[in-house]
Amino acid sequence: MIPFMIIVITSALLFVLALKYIITSDSGPYQKSSFQKIAHKLKLGVVLERSNGQRARGSIQSHGVDLFIENRTEGQIVRLHLSLPTHLEYGLEISLESTLSSLSKKMGMHDVQLHHSAFDEQFLIKGKNELGIIGLLDNQSRQLLMGLRKHFPELSSCHIHGSDLFINLKGPHFNHAYLQRLLQYSIKLSKHLRRSTPLETMLTENIVSDPELEVRKQNLRLLLQNFEHTAELSTLLQQIMSNRRENIELRFEAAATLGEEGFPYLHAFMNEAPGTLAEKVIRALARTGKPEVLPIIRDGLATYKFLFCMTAEILGEFRDRESVPLLIAARQNLDQQKQLLALAQVLGKIGDGRAQDCLISLLNENDQEVRTAAIIALGKTGSVNAVEPLWKIAQASKVPALKSAAQESITTIQARHGPGEKGWLSMPHPHPTTGSLSLGDDHTTGAVSLDENLGKNEDPDGKKKE
Repeated sequence: MIPFMIIVITSALLFVLALKYIITSDSGPYQKSSFQKIAHKLKLGVVLERSNGQRARGSIQSHGVDLFIENRTEGQIVRLHLSLPTHLEYGLEISLESTLSSLSKKMGMHDVQLHHSAFDEQFLIKGKNELGIIGLLDNQSRQLLMGLRKHFPELSSCHIHGSDLFINLKGPHFNHAYLQRLLQYSIKLSKHLRRSTPLETMLTENIVSDPELEVRKQNLRLLLQNFEHTAELSTLLQQIMSNRRENIELRFEAAATLGEEGFPYLHAFMNEAPGTLAEKVIRALARTGKPEVLPIIRDGLATYKFLFCMTAEILGEFRDRESVPLLIAARQNLDQQKQLLALAQVLGKIGDGRAQDCLISLLNENDQEVRTAAIIALGKTGSVNAVEPLWKIAQASKVPALKSAAQESITTIQARHGPGEKGWLSMPHPHPTTGSLSLGDDHTTGAVSLDENLGKNEDPDGKKKE
């Protein structure tokens, strides 16, 4: 019995000693001396005990450091608070994108977009000065922020605001080397975000060196919109535009914002990189509102059939009579309803009589919208020769909109050409109870006369009555 009791007591003592070793060992995740060792190696001077963990405070490279480690059965939660020496510029506030913030953005909450898709998806950016934030968050800043997730996968949250940087980690156990690396990384990020480079310089540097095209384009637009066009800026734009190894879209952005000086470059870009860039070039030129751009837009009309509708509309807005022969010549190559409609509308808007025969040919199209647009355009541009085809539609069509449009156009032609003279048109209101239409020709005899008896032997479809 006694040997058995000795064995039991000895076993109990060994268990207690082993448990004490585990608790007091540096390798034990829950031992306060382990935290003290971490604090000492991180050069943090004040160690505080808390019921749910330990806290250390100190200063490293002018940054106040507050490190709190909470021990849990499933591991540790680390909260690092870095007090920056100075406030961040522009009221910058950065946090990790979350499900809630993503939902808020979809519902219309605004945050600063840097046009770097990988970054914009990971971080929520706010601030008082969007222009300043875009200049400040250069490629190195973005890479450092994205590196938090890459190099510290246990990162659960990150928030930077004013003069504070808060980082939370959640994992099984963090040793002093890991936390030291996190601390040094955070200080490096803090220093870069607090650099005091002039905003104009930061934007310029981003244009020249950022690897993300959309970021460069955004910085270029903002630079041109918010700062004076100095000689240095003009030199930068010239270098971008003339460098054929440079991205064509960035060259386009530079030329599009330069004004008349950029027109020749835009014309060259339209031929150098056709397709969607040609459309951008034409729209950019149109926005200038200057007639000097019309030769380039006409070139686009003749070259790019797929841009016909857009180009025709722009030429119509300019009331460009020199484009009428090009528009008429394009008629034979147009086969889509929207293109024919655009043709009729632009010819009517320009109001040049040379378009009459082209518009009359559009009266034979099957699409009612195209025919209506051609009828209205003939009212604006047509001569007496347009009256007969319009009169036939007014008499024979079963479509009220076509009949009404034809009658109105006839009245408009009558008003424009005046009362009956030799070789001119004379007719009453298009809804008469009695009256007649006279079409004089260039001869003293042989004039065509369409009186009130016109159509007595025909129904509205042009068929003879029995």
